[in-house]
Amino acid sequence: MSRKRQRQPDVVIPSRGVRIPLESGGGAPANLRAYPALDETSVLTHHSGGRIWELGLPPWLQEDFRIHVAREREGSRPRRQNVVGHRMTFKPGEVVMHDGVRVTSPARAAGDVHNGYRGREHARTDT
Repeated sequence: MSRKRQRQPDVVIPSRGVRIPLESGGGAPANLRAYPALDETSVLTHHSGGRIWELGLPPWLQEDFRIHVAREREGSRPRRQNVVGHRMTFKPGEVVMHDGVRVTSPARAAGDVHNGYRGREHARTDT
């Protein structure tokens, strides 16, 4: 994207190095694609991975638009605006490329969502 295009009012800058046209029409996967592309070690995880795989997320989690990005445990935790950074250990086959996005496998993403938010549906009350 050219510098002139980046300064247009219909381009959002959600984080350093990330530019997204407002009318991209690609939905969550298109918007999430930029984050693991920033470096070769970042992976979309948790419910961000679930959005890529279109897993059925609970309604209260669908409202959480923070982006979960992880690196291997020996690396540094990603730190950016709107990003929840993780340091994780991945088994072979748990990190895959899907439609050009480095993401955890569907099984790993579902497990991370389940383990990370277990019991929250009982603790949360809507008033």
